[in-house]
Amino acid sequence: MEITSVGLKNFKIHQDQRFEFRPGINAICGENGAGKTSIIEAVAWVLFDYSGYNKNDLIRNGAKSAQAWVNFISSYDERPYRIQRCTTRGYEIYDPQLQQNLGLKNRDDITRWLRQQLGITGDLSLSNLFAEMIGIPQGTFTADFLKNPEGRKKVFDPILRVDDYKNAYQKALDLEKYSQAQLQRSQQQLALSEQQLADWDTLKQQVQSLQATITDQEQQLTQLTQQRQSLESQAQELQTQAAHLQTLTQDYQYRQLELTNIQARLEAQQVQVAAAAAAQHLCQKHLPAYQACLELSATLQTLEQQLQDRSQLEQQSQQIQAQQQQATIRLSQLELQLSQLAATQTQIAALEPLLPQQQTLEANLQAIQLELTTLQQAAVDYQDLSTTQAQIQKTLATLDQEITALAALRAIVVKLPELEAHSQHLNQQQQERELSQTVLNQLITLAILAQTQRVELEDLNTTAQTYLQAWPDSLLGKTIVTQALSQGLSQFQDLDQKLQELTGRFQAQSDSAGLEDALAQIQAQLTTARQAQLQLATLPGKQEQQRQYQAQLTGLENQLRKIQARLAQLPDLESQAQVLRAELDGLGNPRAQIKHLQQSLGAKPQLEQAYEQQQAMIAEFQEQSQELATALNRLNQLEHQRQTKQQQYQLQQPGSQIYLQHLHLAQQLPFLQNQLEDIQSQQTQLSEKAAILQQELTQAQATYDPTQLEIITREINQAESQINQLLGSLPLQRAQFSQLETELATRLEIHDRWQQLQTEVNRQIQIDQFIQTSRQIFNQSGPRITQYYMSSIVQVADQLFRELLNRADVALAWTEDYEIRVQEEGHWRGFKSLSGGEQMCGALAIRLALLKVLVEIDIAFFDEPTTNMDAQRRSQLATALSNLRSFQQLFVISHDDAFEQMTENIIRVSRSS
Repeated sequence: MEITSVGLKNFKIHQDQRFEFRPGINAICGENGAGKTSIIEAVAWVLFDYSGYNKNDLIRNGAKSAQAWVNFISSYDERPYRIQRCTTRGYEIYDPQLQQNLGLKNRDDITRWLRQQLGITGDLSLSNLFAEMIGIPQGTFTADFLKNPEGRKKVFDPILRVDDYKNAYQKALDLEKYSQAQLQRSQQQLALSEQQLADWDTLKQQVQSLQATITDQEQQLTQLTQQRQSLESQAQELQTQAAHLQTLTQDYQYRQLELTNIQARLEAQQVQVAAAAAAQHLCQKHLPAYQACLELSATLQTLEQQLQDRSQLEQQSQQIQAQQQQATIRLSQLELQLSQLAATQTQIAALEPLLPQQQTLEANLQAIQLELTTLQQAAVDYQDLSTTQAQIQKTLATLDQEITALAALRAIVVKLPELEAHSQHLNQQQQERELSQTVLNQLITLAILAQTQRVELEDLNTTAQTYLQAWPDSLLGKTIVTQALSQGLSQFQDLDQKLQELTGRFQAQSDSAGLEDALAQIQAQLTTARQAQLQLATLPGKQEQQRQYQAQLTGLENQLRKIQARLAQLPDLESQAQVLRAELDGLGNPRAQIKHLQQSLGAKPQLEQAYEQQQAMIAEFQEQSQELATALNRLNQLEHQRQTKQQQYQLQQPGSQIYLQHLHLAQQLPFLQNQLEDIQSQQTQLSEKAAILQQELTQAQATYDPTQLEIITREINQAESQINQLLGSLPLQRAQFSQLETELATRLEIHDRWQQLQTEVNRQIQIDQFIQTSRQIFNQSGPRITQYYMSSIVQVADQLFRELLNRADVALAWTEDYEIRVQEEGHWRGFKSLSGGEQMCGALAIRLALLKVLVEIDIAFFDEPTTNMDAQRRSQLATALSNLRSFQQLFVISHDDAFEQMTENIIRVSRSS
């Protein structure tokens, strides 16, 4: 992969910039704050979806959005592409050769495309890959290696995927349990299927036997059905004869019954004709009485109509008399009210002289009442002010106590500078003790290492002396080697002794048990003094509150004295008000009495008008009463006539009723005589038909044999019984046969499922064995693969470290807890004991090795990698980076000129650009 250019628009401090890059080292140089790091941040944001800022921080001040684009040559197909990202519009990928947009918008699709084009393998996310391996932020290049072992494991375990196989082993446990559960379920289903197939052979035999039985019974049923049909045909003929005989018998019996009925009808009809003739005779006899009743009834009806208004006139007469009586009573009441109004005028004249006295008394009482109301409110105010006075006095007492207590704290606060100085002195001693403890720990480590190396040297000396004794004394080098061994052993012994002395001295310095107690005691005193200082700072405020409350208390006392002087007038005013109320009560409120009496006089015109109206109404009622009396006399004469006609009607009514009772029957005499003649004719016809039926019945009885029908009927019943038995058993047997066939089909399905289950169980056994084997491989492969990665990384890093330092006598190791150790002249040193330049080269070697071994990506970014390096080391690092041929491109941000001499591709960035 190769990045050819980067463009920035309103990205951080860049307004509109484009930077060209080449293969090899690209040195990005410029002053601090010029935006060098922003170029790498743009690449990280576009290609690796990594940003240490939120979206708004990427946008240049005053702009609405930020854009960045990267032109690169893909490591997948070696074709150029342009990928652009905007804070508002998102991604846009352009193919310049095809001159078209690839149309990728979904974030997952874009990520997959980028991983393919960048040539990144593995499943580490692009953002984590850049943050932890490809692009390390400025000033943090060596920070991860300076952490404690636990901190280093948190950084590099995910990179090396130490826990991936262990997690896969743990996660596959659920899969193994699920597989075993599925296998157990399939085995249970297989056993159930085998149990269900236990009666399969027996079931097939039952089906064959039952099928033969059903076939035999169906043949018997066919034969019996044919036999029954033949017998039913014979029986049908006999039944036809029997039915004809029965029909003739019934017809003959019916004709005889009709003859009997018609004889009874004839006799009844003769009785009705005789009764109608008698009724006709009675009607002719009482016809005059009936006609007289008709005439009298018409006369009475006319009189009744004339007398209908009598009751209405009587009611009107009674109503008029009642209204006349009420009007007379109302007239008397009005006369009484008019006489009372004359007395009211006399009372008003007597009350009017008392009105001025009432007005004077009411005005005086109102003035006194107003003053009383004011004094009552003053009494309420006096009570409220008294309550406020008590509260202020209580608050002042509390403030006095607090001020006295705060004043006593001055003696403690005065000692605060002395306590702080003493505390500072003790803290300095504590720091010196902790430093001594650190040096002591290092000395103990060195002493243990020196003792170990001394023992090894003593063993080496013993072995060497054994070899030296075999050498001839004349050998020139024997003496030199012997002296060197003795001198080296003596130096180690002296070093061991000096380390023990230093350890003892620092042990004495660090054993200061009383220092911690003194420090804790002085700290407690300091805390108390500082709290007292904070409390004492509130004293001026509380004193100011005290002065304010005292001033308020003085003002309240003045107000209370004034109110108390006013309240002394209250008894005299109440006594005056009581006297005025008594005088007003004695007057009896003449104003209200006059007002009430005047309201009564206002009704006098209405009363006089009502009096005249009542007199007119009484005269009208008298006239109406006279007219009604005349009309009632005429109606009384008509009533006398009606009673006379009613007596005549009652004399003729019995004869008229007899006429009406027999009139209907007398009118039916012609009709009844005709009916009698018809019945006599019907009787003659029925007698002739009955004689013919009797002759046909005698002939039919001679040709019919009832015993033959009984024999055939019994044979039919026997055949029917056998058929019913077969019909009753065949459905059950067919149902049983159908059930057996269903069960047999079910068994066949179970057998097919059993075969499938057998195959499935064998497959699941293989799957379960595969899962168990895979979990074992996951469990065992993790440490091995991690160790393989570590070995490969250390091998590459060791070579890179030598190249970076340009020294062949050094070696680099990366321990299991991810500590970088360097061997120089046979001695191993930890990462923290290395110089700043050595730490930078060691960290650089490991990070480059991680890229080569784990990611297989051939670009890297370095932000100020020469930090803490002298000029020589910076030059060596630049030379070493220029010699790295395994990387397609290196991007180095630096503000010095170390890299300018190693590459022609220098990108200069300034604030003005």
